[in-house]
Amino acid sequence: MPFPPGLQTVTVTDNRAHPDGGPMRGRVTLTPEVSAVTSAEYGLIVMGEATAEWINGALSLTVLACDAEDCTPTGWTYRLTERPYDAPGRSYPISLPAAAPAVDLADIAPTAPAEGEYVIVTGPAGPTGPQGPAGPQGPQGEPGSEAEAEAYTDTAVAAHAADTTAVHGIADTAVLETQAGATAKVAAHTSASDPHGDRAYADGKLGKAANLSDLGSVNTARTNLGLGGAAVLNVGTSAGTVAAGDDARLSNARTPTAHASTHAAAGDDPVTLTQAQVTGLVSALAALLPLAGGTITGGLTVNGYTTLAGGQFNGDFAAFGDLQLIGSGKAYRMRRGGAALDFEGAGTDLLVSVWSGGDFTGTQRSYLRLSADAQNVQVAGKVEYVDGLYGATRHVLDGAANTLGFHGKTPVTQQAVTGSRGGNAALASLLAALDTLGLIDDQTT
Repeated sequence: MPFPPGLQTVTVTDNRAHPDGGPMRGRVTLTPEVSAVTSAEYGLIVMGEATAEWINGALSLTVLACDAEDCTPTGWTYRLTERPYDAPGRSYPISLPAAAPAVDLADIAPTAPAEGEYVIVTGPAGPTGPQGPAGPQGPQGEPGSEAEAEAYTDTAVAAHAADTTAVHGIADTAVLETQAGATAKVAAHTSASDPHGDRAYADGKLGKAANLSDLGSVNTARTNLGLGGAAVLNVGTSAGTVAAGDDARLSNARTPTAHASTHAAAGDDPVTLTQAQVTGLVSALAALLPLAGGTITGGLTVNGYTTLAGGQFNGDFAAFGDLQLIGSGKAYRMRRGGAALDFEGAGTDLLVSVWSGGDFTGTQRSYLRLSADAQNVQVAGKVEYVDGLYGATRHVLDGAANTLGFHGKTPVTQQAVTGSRGGNAALASLLAALDTLGLIDDQTT
């Protein structure tokens, strides 16, 4: 129903696609979670659910804002219920404030509403837009008089000149140094032979013109400076000189000094290292399988032959014994120790079957059951006897269909022999039945 023009409303729209890919079909209901709202201008407003249907995949629904101005209470929520046709529906709370007068369900619909109860809020207002153009300049004030400016300046200069203590921090400005006086004093200091009274003393102790030749002991001075014997050696390639960067004595072609024989494994002081002294060795060895046995966790890929009990899976059956896989109360064995090659089971029935998928997935077919508690063999499904592997079918026994056929005949169910035994009717029926089974070729007349 239409709202009075003074009330703040929110328009909810939606044009999402249906889960099957076509346009959305069904309806949406907005139910306020308060029964009534009071307005100072319009009085009591009774609240009820609002419903709209998707038409050609689009939907529009206008309701009262949850924080409409001059309305009480404020800040409440709606319960939004989606009921699409031919698809699961859902319900969740939603806040529709007046600050967002247009809301698209595609922007706020939750993706995982089962994760607890929460309220979908349309979000705050967007960022502030760019500043608008500057407004017109206001009227200029009245200009001041030149006489007032001069009077203000004269007063300030006079106060500065009279109050020397406040301005300069001294009572008598006559003691202040002038630029000319400071320049003359700096020049006199610079031209003085010993302005600080220490130059004559320094010249008598270590003269710069002597270039350190007046040192009491050159060797002692070099020692005190931490300089070794190389400080007085020339650079060269012979003994008694300091080696240069390209000195042949630094070449890698030199014969290295052999290690002491005592460092060998059988020596008096062999060089040994612990696992902890090699970075990462302890953790690396912990992940390896010991040669004396162990347990492998996870998959194992073997490239090449695998040796078991001294033999290899290389076609040389004489090189290894029986292969056994033993479980809890049952086992498999591939035995070559007998008179023949045996594939055996123990502890329970042995089933032989084939899966349709290459990784034991799909459908399990062609069951052959070897009973563990009796000398009995069962075959589930159809058994065909052929003239060669993948050759033409000769005889068929189909346990699932309860039919059989011989000599290429189509399998049929059990045949009934009819007619009187006193005449030839029973004989004719029997011959026809046996011929149908394929057991005979009836050529009688």
